[in-house]
Amino acid sequence: MIAAAMGTTAYADDYTFLTVQTNDNSTDNTELASFTTISFADGRMNIDGTGKTYNLTDLHKMYFSPSTVNGIDAVAVENRTNSDGYWYSLQGQRIEKPTQKGIYIHDGKKIVIR
Repeated sequence: MIAAAMGTTAYADDYTFLTVQTNDNSTDNTELASFTTISFADGRMNIDGTGKTYNLTDLHKMYFSPSTVNGIDAVAVENRTNSDGYWYSLQGQRIEKPTQKGIYIHDGKKIVIR
């Protein structure tokens, strides 16, 4: 996270892109390397290592894009068979064969014994 005041330095280690929008609605995207230093001094913002400097009075908005995963795009599901041949009670105990009425799990399916 970046929080800085004039005369201070911030490190953009949690972000990959910085988008700057100026007062004239032009935008500029900058890819940030790990531990990019962003310094604020003399009314200017300097992004070290990029050669980019912005006059703070000309800036309208700044957006930092996080480098961490913030969503799941897809889920892969494997076809599994739960056929180990055993029966299980609803408490998860493995049994050889049901001897009483009730609900059991066998080969991945719920079975009702009446």
